[in-house]
Amino acid sequence: MKAINSIRTTTKENGEAIKITPKAELLKLALTSMFENTYYENIDTLVERVQKYVNKVDAEWLLKLSIFGRNYGLKSINHFLFVLAVDKLTWVKNSRQLVENAFKQFVWTPNDIIEILNFYKAYTGKKPNKLLKNAIKKIFENNVFDIYQIAKWESRFKNQKKNGKSFYNLVDVVRLVHPNNNDITNKLVYNKLPSLSELKTAEAVLSDKDISGDELISFVKEKIWDKALLMYLNTLLNRGISIEVLTDEVNRRQFKWLFPFDFLRALSAIPNDISTGNLRNALVNQASKSLYNLPLSKDVIVAVDTSGSMTSKLSEKSVITYRKLASFYGALINKEFKMPVYAWSTIAEKVYDLDNDVLENVKKIENVDVGWGTEIQKLLEEVIENEWEWKEIIIFTDWQFAPYNKDLYKKFKRVWYFNLAWYENSIQVKNNIVECSWFSDIMFKVGADLLNINPILKEIDKINL
Repeated sequence: MKAINSIRTTTKENGEAIKITPKAELLKLALTSMFENTYYENIDTLVERVQKYVNKVDAEWLLKLSIFGRNYGLKSINHFLFVLAVDKLTWVKNSRQLVENAFKQFVWTPNDIIEILNFYKAYTGKKPNKLLKNAIKKIFENNVFDIYQIAKWESRFKNQKKNGKSFYNLVDVVRLVHPNNNDITNKLVYNKLPSLSELKTAEAVLSDKDISGDELISFVKEKIWDKALLMYLNTLLNRGISIEVLTDEVNRRQFKWLFPFDFLRALSAIPNDISTGNLRNALVNQASKSLYNLPLSKDVIVAVDTSGSMTSKLSEKSVITYRKLASFYGALINKEFKMPVYAWSTIAEKVYDLDNDVLENVKKIENVDVGWGTEIQKLLEEVIENEWEWKEIIIFTDWQFAPYNKDLYKKFKRVWYFNLAWYENSIQVKNNIVECSWFSDIMFKVGADLLNINPILKEIDKINL
């Protein structure tokens, strides 16, 4: 398995590792291991990581854990944990309903079925057992997926199988389980599904030059979900939808499940000029509200590494630099929670003269000249000296630290480190410190839960199968 974010977590105190239960170890793996679709290649590595814990827990709890991990919206190891549970139940009587109930809660898209089957094949070398086949069959017979979902994912699976990245496509799955009385799967098997353009997907509609302005506006308001709206904002502008209409649409929505970075990407994609001012302000206001989707206190200080290496971009395709990302979070938190922002490099300084204009504040933070080094000790000492109460702190950097006194961490209620250069792709929890290599908003939730394992284990136990 080729890991894009293979995360190992450790908890230590006074240099000694704390002994925790197999359930806690598996919970950490479920929360923090994220892989891409080629993961089946290194199945032996994955087995080695989890097997010593899996053998010490019962299969029903393993099913609950996989569901909990999946509900994070992550894929990764949770599919493999589900497979291990089903494999353990192969010869256990009266397990059919248990697996069926668990499968209904686990599966969100057809992709989940394919990933589970790929894991099962890679792990056992066999076709799925009767328990898994029955659970898949019930999903199709209960029409869990609409025709759009089937058509969308089958087009992807065909290419994946052709390129050797999947053992199955959806036609293979239907022929494997033989669902009864399902019109959609019959069309799938006999190649009679409508095309994606006929199904009016967002991509198809936005590329169709014959669709009128009013029809396009109606589609945006009724069919495009929140994240897609942000992704396609610039495309919609180029298709002639007015800034006023898009501004109203951004203001109208609640964006319950999105995070600040989603809005930063949208802001970075649209023109930065006078004409888009109201739209950019609407995006910033929604970004501020999305801070409440993160497990942060309102007493959180942001520290932005403004050294030269922070001008690197997040990826080859991204226009967002490390410094821009860090400054955006600093400016948002300053506006919403009225908390200070520090710029640091060779020295550290509190950033003054920040007002209610988040985008202008981003520029101010980015342009603070504090040298070219990465003297984190200067930062910690400066914050400790200036703040009357030492609170939670988020430190954005590219992790190229000079030596420093780690005892200074103890002055803070919680410390978040984000290594935006993501050399190691890991998250480590040590006492009150969450160290993250790479960046995703979801890492805030993962880190907070890893600091609070026991209540999460109780939550898993309450999952009803």
